Amino acid sequence: TTEIYTLSLHDALPIYMIARFFSFSSVGVRVQLLPHECVFGFFLVLTWARLVVRAGPFSPSSLAFLGCLLTSIGVVLWAGRRPTPWRWRVRLLLYPALMGVSFYTIPSAIALLKVPHADALLVRWEHALLGEKINRMMQSWEQPQFTDAMMLAYVFFFYYLIAGPAYYCIRDLPRFRQCFTGLFTVYGLGFIGYTVWPAGGPHRFLEFTQPLAGGWLNRLAKPILDDFSNRVDAFPSIHVAVSLYLLVFDAWHYRRRFWRLLAPCIALWVSTVYLRYDYLVDVFAGMALAGIGLWVAASYERFNLKTLGITQPVKAAPATDGATPGRSLLPELGEGLTANGISAEIKSHLVKRGLSHSSTTKKI
Repeated sequence: TTEIYTLSLHDALPIYMIARFFSFSSVGVRVQLLPHECVFGFFLVLTWARLVVRAGPFSPSSLAFLGCLLTSIGVVLWAGRRPTPWRWRVRLLLYPALMGVSFYTIPSAIALLKVPHADALLVRWEHALLGEKINRMMQSWEQPQFTDAMMLAYVFFFYYLIAGPAYYCIRDLPRFRQCFTGLFTVYGLGFIGYTVWPAGGPHRFLEFTQPLAGGWLNRLAKPILDDFSNRVDAFPSIHVAVSLYLLVFDAWHYRRRFWRLLAPCIALWVSTVYLRYDYLVDVFAGMALAGIGLWVAASYERFNLKTLGITQPVKAAPATDGATPGRSLLPELGEGLTANGISAEIKSHLVKRGLSHSSTTKKI
């Protein structure tokens, strides 16, 4: 005999109700917020509220964060009214823009909030953990050619940040949506870390016996990187968090690229400390942050499947992402989750196996 288990309506209902809780209605359309929209939105609201209390509602920083928040709400409502694939992509791709604006507004916000820099605290944490400052210990490794190799690995981050999600954006919208739910959860939490523990990093805070020994690539790239930094972006290490998140996500969904990029990512993680941009505790915090993002992405996918009463993974096909005005963008139990990242192919899966969303029995 073959046992086929279905998720009962009673079991699925609590998950479904939680999803309904994180939703809102406007102009006849009920919109479910994605996890990263909740987390990054929380960062925007929290920072804006702190700025209003300390600097007033009309300071440039307060208005910048409020503008980001209102823009995100407006785009979510616009995309939710008629969620075609290209509107979904606009909704998702809004977050790199919000990330950029927030990143460069954070320093002025920290100045207004009068948050003390956390470099001394991070050094104490590292000393308690290792008994030594790892950045100074690495001075004995420094060679111009090795420094250039490390700089190349560090700059590799920007390629992966763009090319990693872009593959899913072009080829597989549901997977792209899942990728961004975790990725911008990482950014939202990381930016909260920047505003609570702002730190410039070892190259700005620690005293070294000699400058970093580097070749032509280091001399070319380092001034550019220093100019584009916001000078409070050490803790947690988002270079580590984002690259680790994307690498593991590729291990789940694009195994060939995972193996190709494993070595460059390991070199990237070493480079953040070697080039004196991060303390080792920043790296550990970045790894923990990546774990949270991966948990969010995996939970998002599992929730979509469980909502339909499916206990085994189903291969997703490109979604049409259609929705009927006046109805929820989270379909009813048993419908294809085309608006949530799982294709309508699931519905045929349910029919073929003889399963129903209203089933409360175990078939043997």
